[in-house]
Amino acid sequence: MQMPMVALLTKVETGRCVGIEIANKTKSITLSSPSTYCDSGFVYCPPPPTISPGTVDHCIFVKTPSTACGSVGVLTHFSGTHTVTILFSNPFDYNIHNILFGALITEKTRKADHALYNEICNTEKQGLYHKLVEVTRDGESLEVHCDHVKVLATMSNDKKAILRVEILETGM
Repeated sequence: MQMPMVALLTKVETGRCVGIEIANKTKSITLSSPSTYCDSGFVYCPPPPTISPGTVDHCIFVKTPSTACGSVGVLTHFSGTHTVTILFSNPFDYNIHNILFGALITEKTRKADHALYNEICNTEKQGLYHKLVEVTRDGESLEVHCDHVKVLATMSNDKKAILRVEILETGM
């Protein structure tokens, strides 16, 4: 049995981290070929190579020790026909920046990189397949979809933030 994300994050000795839990609630989509890009910080626990239908897995991103930076970046998975991208940002100084998360679904294969990170941060392009959300004290949620793939996500407002993502299939 997998350890809950809260328990995993208690083992992380640095502040400003993001634990991402991905639940693949589909019946036929396998998430594969993950890639990561960190604008700040690094991958502490990498995403698994695949997330099969009906399973849950996780990865953890942390800030670089002894720096005044947070944990910020993007994670992608390929769904067979779409790329699902998740953005996370748990900044070092909450007086300057807010905790953010976002999602983007595209029909083309994308790898996580600085250009993709900047594209998701561009709030002018938000729509059914792209959302960027500022996390409030109580947490926030988002929903995006493209064709038959839907992403639901919530994120907590904490120095050890938890970002929960659900991948679902919709009627075609």
